[in-house]
Order: sequence, then structure tokens, then C-alpha cells
Amino acid sequence: MTPFVFAIALAIVSEPASGERHFVQPIRDEQPSVDPADRIAAAFLERQATALGVSGFEPRQLAPRRTRLGTWVPFALLRDGLPVLGAAVNVHVADDGRVDRVAGRRASPRRRGEFWLDARAALLSAAQRGPRWGLIDPSVERDPGTVGRALLDDGQALRPVFLVYPRSWHPLERYEIIVDAETGAVRASRNRVVFASDSACANVFTPSPGANLHDSEPQQTILPFAFANDSDHLQGTYFETFNCCRNVACDPDGAESRYQGSVSNPIGIGADPLYFDTVTCDEHPKARAADGRFLFEPIDPAPGAAVYDQALEDDFAEPMLYWSVQNLFSYMRRVGDPDFLLRSHGGTPDQPDQPFHVTANMIVPDFNEAITQMLPFPLGQGRGAQNNPVVINNYLRIDNAAYIPASTPDTVPIPIDLLYRDFDSIVMFQGERRDFAYDGEIVYHEMTHAVMGSYNDYAAYTVDEQGSCSAPGALGEGYADYFAATLSNDSLTGEYAGSGTPGMETGIRDAHNDRVCPDDFTGEVHDDSWPWSGALWDLRDIFVGDGCDRDRFDAAVYDAMAGLPPTPSFDLAAELTVLALEQMYGRTSGAAQIATCVFKRRGMQGCERVVRVLGTDGSATTSQPLAEMLVTGASDVGVPTVPATLQVRVDVPKGATCTTLHWDEGGGDDMMSMLAGSPTFNLLIKRGEPIRFTLVSGTLTHDAAAELPVTRVSSGMGQPAVPQPVAYPISEPCGASYFYAFWNSGSSASVTDVRASVDVDTALADTCDGELDLAPEPSRPEPAECAALPQTIGDSEQCQLDPPHVPVACPASDAGVVSPPPIERDACNCAGTPAPALLPLVLVPLLSRRHRQRRQIVQR
Repeated sequence: MTPFVFAIALAIVSEPASGERHFVQPIRDEQPSVDPADRIAAAFLERQATALGVSGFEPRQLAPRRTRLGTWVPFALLRDGLPVLGAAVNVHVADDGRVDRVAGRRASPRRRGEFWLDARAALLSAAQRGPRWGLIDPSVERDPGTVGRALLDDGQALRPVFLVYPRSWHPLERYEIIVDAETGAVRASRNRVVFASDSACANVFTPSPGANLHDSEPQQTILPFAFANDSDHLQGTYFETFNCCRNVACDPDGAESRYQGSVSNPIGIGADPLYFDTVTCDEHPKARAADGRFLFEPIDPAPGAAVYDQALEDDFAEPMLYWSVQNLFSYMRRVGDPDFLLRSHGGTPDQPDQPFHVTANMIVPDFNEAITQMLPFPLGQGRGAQNNPVVINNYLRIDNAAYIPASTPDTVPIPIDLLYRDFDSIVMFQGERRDFAYDGEIVYHEMTHAVMGSYNDYAAYTVDEQGSCSAPGALGEGYADYFAATLSNDSLTGEYAGSGTPGMETGIRDAHNDRVCPDDFTGEVHDDSWPWSGALWDLRDIFVGDGCDRDRFDAAVYDAMAGLPPTPSFDLAAELTVLALEQMYGRTSGAAQIATCVFKRRGMQGCERVVRVLGTDGSATTSQPLAEMLVTGASDVGVPTVPATLQVRVDVPKGATCTTLHWDEGGGDDMMSMLAGSPTFNLLIKRGEPIRFTLVSGTLTHDAAAELPVTRVSSGMGQPAVPQPVAYPISEPCGASYFYAFWNSGSSASVTDVRASVDVDTALADTCDGELDLAPEPSRPEPAECAALPQTIGDSEQCQLDPPHVPVACPASDAGVVSPPPIERDACNCAGTPAPALLPLVLVPLLSRRHRQRRQIVQR
């Protein structure tokens, strides 16, 4: 989903593009055991290490993941005491003490190379060769970040690398940069962000206002596990709410918060370093209720309203946000692990170490104001020097929400709130059109990211033999959409948040869709998530339908999600879901066969990521332009040059002498577009079959027959350069299929209206006999394969438990506050009931008023 751009970030490329390392395997013959699941799994892994291809590695057991089908026991793989990035084995132990399946990702058995560099050299290399705009210059800062050691699988061997976690002046950047320990080369980079006994009482929407704030009235309800603390602020056992306060400690009469500092100039215009003086807001609890009754009225002003308006005095958003995050958390416990804790919780299920941090009404300084100030005279003011800093006095509203993981795997105290903190969190922005905290489905979506993030730091992109692959990020978005939809019992997500946005008046995304791979793929993770959420919703219709067996089905979906390794594929996720459904419903139910058919129809198994833009039947050509495709950036995947996620197929007729590929490129004139730079790609071309890629020593190679340069012509000052069509002469003019891949060493780019034209010599065509030599069509399951299977599965009589978002009535104001009734776990109740992507914010470290403290590099 485009508004949830921050949920999952860039990939560590440790997956080889040749020789599939992912595996999923059912186990049938394990003897039952009465030992705990972790001991059963450890013993199994020790016995089967050779068979699983992980002998020679040191397994490190991670926290078990309980589900209603058993327990996943995950193991990270180490070599010589160092973690092997991406390598993992997840062992599933059923409740009867049998190991019944295993999934994970293997790594190369060989190790080569030594740690020739030290931690500071790795930081300097990351600053010089990694993402530029967010880094604090480590040559002048004593607290530039942290450095750890690991091993990276480059497809041939395990290579020593440093994991660098630099400081950033970008509030939604959590960069992890992998630096080669021998050469200092940046091997990969990724942004890890993808944007009590007594209970309090509050007004909330269940789960959202609908399309309009006035479509429904908020309801009074008890907030589970919530209470008012000694300062009358809303707190909870598992969650703690905050607000974006323009004034210190949310004091309306206080002075406006400001932050002064300097950063390395991100775009090279004006002074370096760049000095700034900006307004900012601090995160503090704001909603107050001395009697524990947070009965505030919702306020969400119309689009275009000034940022200094009543929305910034909004107290309703905090309890509404609390209500939503607690609902999703409770539901995940209900269908998954009843003792599940978010990664930031720690402690025990009944007494976590700290509540999870959620913030409402977030706004940010409008750093775009700085662009013209930084320009030299006479175009601008030439600001940015220490005695003439860039001054920002206005805020920017963002129509978005974000799950923000902790800045580093360990606790590194950095004095900038929201930038570097040692806990996961969710931020809901005060949008230009809508307040995202008011839409519970959006909150459910972000909370699902937090649940998945507690299991793994999922990447957005990886690579396979077809090119870059969006499966890790798309699966994360698809699961987030699905659980938001199933919890609200409505396939539409974000009806309130999307309202007012052209094209999204009825919702931001819909799990009830007909999208498939590759026809509806663009390479962007939110776009590519639709087929996955659609497949899950199709299965929900079959397994749940109008009955009330939702919890049972969702428990199987949760189990499969909990078994994913850090860089999963669609095939792996589909196979895990098939196995979970087979265990839940039985081998004779047809559940596995039904799920397999649904996933294959959606292209979630065996998808060839090729889109045809020109076809022919021998007598005429048909053009079907590709409307949009994201050409993945090299830093998105972490290799020097990377192909797009989709290849383009062109079928040419007899007599063809030349084929030409045309496309347009998107661009913008805001500061983020200036920072991102330009794509730098060529076109790879191959006749007869798709281009295949292989990862060798951290670099992708290909088997294309030709690599043609792309030239661009300037279209005027301040305007992006226009790409010129690329022509390819055809030496065998009797008809064939040609495959193109965008081969990019620069930043990502959106290409649109991808189309092909062909020159035909009719005289040559007359000399060609026989059929066209076209590549075979990709296989799709025939309808007959699934027609005989059951169309409904499940027991509609299991209908007793209310869904988590049913309000529990508040007591009368003079009756005191009482605890909600206990939640049962054995049944369910099933009462029925794309926006522009947010450009990552370009900001200075501005969300704290603390003074910078000097710290030495911490090496892990």
C-alpha cells in the first residue's frame, strides 16, 4: 500500500540468484517427545544438520514463536561465532511433540577472507560510499554510530563484513550498511524503517469513522489494560501513547520548540556543513483525564487547513490509537501465540519491561523551505553557514503512517528522540487530508508490521535468478493488509484515510481483488502485495465464508507467517500456508489442494516475472503498454548493478528488422527527488527466453546477448532529462521473442508507458516459412484442476466469541472504573460489517531539544 511506505525497508543481499537456498520441508516420521519444544527442535536440528545442509554452522536459538498449530523454534546460523546474514532454520514442533516441518534459508559452507579493516574505517567507508543524505560525518563526530561484525553469503563463500549503523538526520532512516571487511566496499544498504488492573474509558471509532468523520458516532468503551497515571495521562500495560507537541511538554502557553544543529550538506548546494534552525515538536503524552474518562470529541479539519489549527490540539487521537493497537495485539495473541510480546516489550506476558511506544498527530518541519534558502545569490538567500543558518518556521503534514523499528539491534543511547532509540514504535501522522490515527484499519496494518518485525527484520527486496524480487516487502504489506481486513471483517483497508484522495475514495487497498503475478506487478512492494492479500482473502472466503470459523483459518495464516525467514519468497510463503492449512483442517479435507490452486491462480507459486508489451499471432501485432514499473535502485538491493523486478517481452512478427523500446520516466521537484539522484541504467536484451541472473562475489552477472546504453536529453533547467528510445537490430528476421531488462546502477526510478515498436520488411517476411519461433507461454493452472474441490470448508456452528473490537460499555461516571471481562480463546464471532507514495522525509535531527552528547564508536 503506497501510504505505508515506511513499514519495511531495503534488503540485505545474501541470497544467491542461482541455486535456490530457501527450503520448506514437511516431516512425517519424527517420534513424539515430552520435552519442551525448544529442546525437541534443538535435538532435531543436531540430528538432521547434514540433511538440511547446515552442518558446519553454529545454530543460535532465538525466541520460540507459538501458534495454535504448535511452536516455531527459530535458529540463526553462525560461523566462527559470527552471524551469517539471512541464514536461518525454523523448526516447527506440533503440540504432540513431533517435528512436522522445517523451513529456512541455507548459506554457502565455505568461508573466505579476513577482517583487515577496523570499525572506524568501516564507518568512514560507509559515509563515503553509502547513502549520502542521511549520514552524520564520522570524521568530525565522535558519536557517528555503531559497528558490528558478521558474514555475508555472496553466492560462492561467506565473506567478512561490518554492519554499520550510522547516525542520521532523517527521522525515518534506520540505515544498516554492510561494508566489506577487506576492501571497504559497500556491499549492501537498507533502511530498516518500510512510516493493569484498572481500565480507562474513552470515545473511539470501531474500527474507523467510515469514509467521513460524520458517517458514524464514536462509542464509549473501556480501554483494555489501560489506566490514567499520576499525571492523568493515558498509559497501558502493553502500549503507551504520545502526541506531537509543538510546545514544550504540550503546554499551550509555552515557547515553541526549536532545534539548532548542523549536518553534512546532503546535496552540495551552499555551505557544508549545513547549519539550520528549525521549529520542531516533542513527543509527550498529551490527553489528560483526571477521572480516567478520556471522552474527547474527534476533530479532523478539512484539507488545506493551516497547520496551526485545532488538529494540533487533538486529544481524541491518543485514546483512539491506543484502542486500535491493543485490538490488533489481542487478536494476534488470540489466533497466534497467547503469550506473544512485541520485541520492544521484554519481560513477561503479564509484566512487560516497557510499553510499546505509539505516537499520534505527528507533523514535521517543512524542510522543503530550505531549498531556496540554500541556493546562492541571486536565486536564493545563500543560507546554511554557521552565521546564517537555514531557518524553518513551518510544518508539513504527511498523509501516512509508519512502523519504525529500533535503530540498532543493541541499546545505543543517542540524544535525538525518534531518530535513534532502542525500541520499536508506530507513528501516525496528522495528514493534509485525514488524521491517520482515526483509522483503526491503518493502525491494524502498521501493528502487523510490528508483529512481523518482532520475528525478523524483513527486507523489501532480494534477488533471484529472475532479477530483483519484491517478495519480502510485498509479503509484509500483504499480511498487514490481510490482518487489517480480517480483524475488521471488511476487505477494504483505510476507508477513512483514503477518503478525499483521488482514486481512493472507497479505501486505500482492497484484499478482495483479482490481481495476479506478473500481470499486476509494478516492482513496488505495496503494489505487488495485492495478489498475496487477494489469495489469502480468497481462501478466507472458502474456509470462513458466511460462517464463523475465522479464528481457525487466521491461526493457520499466522502460523505460516511466523515461520518465514528474513528474506522470504512467494513460493516459500505459499507452501508454508498450504502445510499449515493441511495440519489445521486435516489431510483428507482438501485444504492443501484448495490452497495450492488458489496460490497458483494468483501466481504466488512459480510466477515468471515477465510482462508482454508487444505480441503477434503471425499476421498482426498487438501492443499492450506496461503502464508503470519501478526500476529498482542498486542501493535498494545492495549490489553494484541490479535489474528491475520485471522483464519486458516483445514478440516480433516475420520480416522484423528492428525493435525499439520506448518509455517515460517520472520525477519530482521537491527536495527528496533532488537528493535521490537519477537512475543510471542500460537495457539488457536476450532472444528466445528470459534473462537469467547469477550472484557471484557480491555482483550480479547475466546471460543477456546484448547490453545497450540509455541516453537522456535535457528538457530544460530544473526539468528531468528525457530518456531516448533504444533500438535493437534483428539479425534473424523470421519472428521471435525478445526479452528486455532494465539494468540499473543508480537510484530507483518509476518508468511509465513502456511500449515497443517494430520495423518490418515485407519482402523478408515472404521468405520466412513455418511458425513463429516464440517463447512458450507461462503455465497457469486450468480451472478444471480446482473445479472439483470443495468450495467451503469450516464449521459455521463455532460462533460464540465476539471479535476484539466490540466495545465494552463504560460504567457510569460515579460508579468507578471496572476491568473488562476475560477473553475466551476457543471460538469466534464473525458479525459482518492507490494513494501517492509518501516521499521519505528530508529532515534534520529535529525531534528532540536535548543537547548533543559526544560518544565513542561502539563496536559490537
